[in-house]
Amino acid sequence: DQQGGAIVEVNAGPSLLMHLKPGVGKPRPVGKAIVDHLFPKNASGRIPVVGITGWIIDSGRVLAQGRGSDCSTVCIYEWDASGARRNLSASNPHSIVGGTRCSDQSVVSRGNFVMWANWLCDRGSYSIFNRGSGNYQKIDPPSGASFIGNNRFDLLVDGSLAFIWAQMGGSGVNSTFDVFRVGGGSGARLSVPGARNVFPRAGGTRVVWEQSPVGGNPDGSVELIAAPVGGGAVRRSSTID
Repeated sequence: DQQGGAIVEVNAGPSLLMHLKPGVGKPRPVGKAIVDHLFPKNASGRIPVVGITGWIIDSGRVLAQGRGSDCSTVCIYEWDASGARRNLSASNPHSIVGGTRCSDQSVVSRGNFVMWANWLCDRGSYSIFNRGSGNYQKIDPPSGASFIGNNRFDLLVDGSLAFIWAQMGGSGVNSTFDVFRVGGGSGARLSVPGARNVFPRAGGTRVVWEQSPVGGNPDGSVELIAAPVGGGAVRRSSTID
């Protein structure tokens, strides 16, 4: 009212060119005015940014692997329903192996538990975070493993059992992998050694994984193998009911 002006347009993506290089009249530094308004003098002007490389959503929470200003490698972040963000890796005592900060990746969320791989540090490991207690649990590589499987693993919704895979022999395309069940302070190999057993998925009473020969099938096909989550007879896809 004091200036005798009025709003004639609200534009979500305005062009500044007409103000910076008008056909007639004096140029006006409107870009500078916008930045000065958003970030006043002596203000920090800090914008929290997380570079995200993979994400999931579970029970209204968004979880992602990425790197923000509070992470030197790759960390696991969680946003709750209100939009509040926290770095789950920051307080994890298992994210440093042999003095090396791991890259945390491939997050899985089941109920009140979050699991991810601690990768690029020695042979790797897994972490399970309990939202209820705030505690972290570490799963070491199986005995004799060269490296852990750093993606597509799983755990039960109550966090009692985790299903992982690891390279157990060979190298390159001739590597062999096995699937393991871990929980209660012990672990067990579920797959028959000597093949490529990878990517376990658990649901209800069974865990299922992919199996193919060493080097893979020429057509890229795989066989699905199933077993009871608590242990028992292994069944091939041709007999899965």
